[in-house]
Amino acid sequence: MTTLAPWNEQWQHFTSEIREQFWGDLTQHTQQSWQDLMGRLSVEARDRYLGVREYERSPDRADARNGFCDQDFVTCLGTLRVRVARTRQRVLWRTSSGRPM
Repeated sequence: MTTLAPWNEQWQHFTSEIREQFWGDLTQHTQQSWQDLMGRLSVEARDRYLGVREYERSPDRADARNGFCDQDFVTCLGTLRVRVARTRQRVLWRTSSGRPM
């Protein structure tokens, strides 16, 4: 019986390590997916606001693209850092505190 105890301990350690690795990877991939989705949504919102897609010209256009800024969002998955699209005159997403996103 004494030879089974170390094997059981090793097995328990192995299974707990596999569980932690699986859930850690799943959480990381989920966070990355949400960051990508939110970044793409901000680009779409900017394009809708401007009324033109990237590299298109329009005489009615009153604003211009001005790159991206990084914003942190606190979610149940943890803090997500998202690249939010912006224009020269306006930041399209704002946090609940009124801080530009």
